[in-house]
Amino acid sequence: MSKRLKIIFIIAFVFRLVLAPLIQHPDVIDNLNWGRNLRVDGLRGFYQRDIPDAGPPNYPPLYYYINLTNQLFYENVKEVLWKINLNVPAFPSNLYLWFESKSGNIFFNKLPAIFADVGISFLIYRIVKEFKDQKRGEMSAALFLFLPPSWYLSAVWGQTDSLYIFFILASFLALVKKKWTELGILYLLSFLIKPTAVIVLPLFIFIYFKNFSFRNFVYTSL
Repeated sequence: MSKRLKIIFIIAFVFRLVLAPLIQHPDVIDNLNWGRNLRVDGLRGFYQRDIPDAGPPNYPPLYYYINLTNQLFYENVKEVLWKINLNVPAFPSNLYLWFESKSGNIFFNKLPAIFADVGISFLIYRIVKEFKDQKRGEMSAALFLFLPPSWYLSAVWGQTDSLYIFFILASFLALVKKKWTELGILYLLSFLIKPTAVIVLPLFIFIYFKNFSFRNFVYTSL
C-alpha cells in the first residue's frame, strides 16, 4: 500500500469526523438509547424491554455487543476528559461539556461505522489488487471513500451498515484466497450484525461448491 493511499485514508477519516457532529438523523437516537440501556441494565432480557425513546431492538446480538462496547468505551473516555479538565487549566471546558452531552455521545456512536468505512476501503483495495493491479486497487478504494452514499450513511445518517459490509468483504477476500474456515467465521459475523448479509449467501454457496472438497467442508463446518 502506497503512502498516497494512506494519506487518502486519513483525509477520508477526518472528513467523516468533521461531518459526524453536524447532523443527527432520528435513527441515531435509537442507537444511542439502545446503547445507554445496555450499559445500565445489561444484556439479559434486552429484547423484551420497553426502552424509552427508542424502537424495539431489531438487530441480531453482535450488533448490540458492539453498541455496548462502544458505550463503555465512551464512558471511559469521558472520565479521562473530566480528569484532564480538572487538572489542566488550559483544557477547554466546553469540549468536555459537548462530549458529555447527547450530541457528543451521538458523535461517539458514529465512530464504529466510520472506522469500518476505512476498513472497507482497505478491503476493496486488497480485492481489486488481487484481480487487477495495485493502481486500480488504490483508485477503487479512494472512489469508495468519497462517494456520497458511503460517507452519508456512516458520518451523517449514523447507520451501521458499514459494520456488516466490512465483514462481508472480508469473507469475500477469504473466499478469493480459498480460506474456507475464515470465510465461514467472517460471514457469520456479518450475519450476526445485520441479517441483510444473507443477500450474498447464494453467491458464496455457488463459489464454495464449485471448489468443493470434503476437507474444505469439514474445515468450514468446524
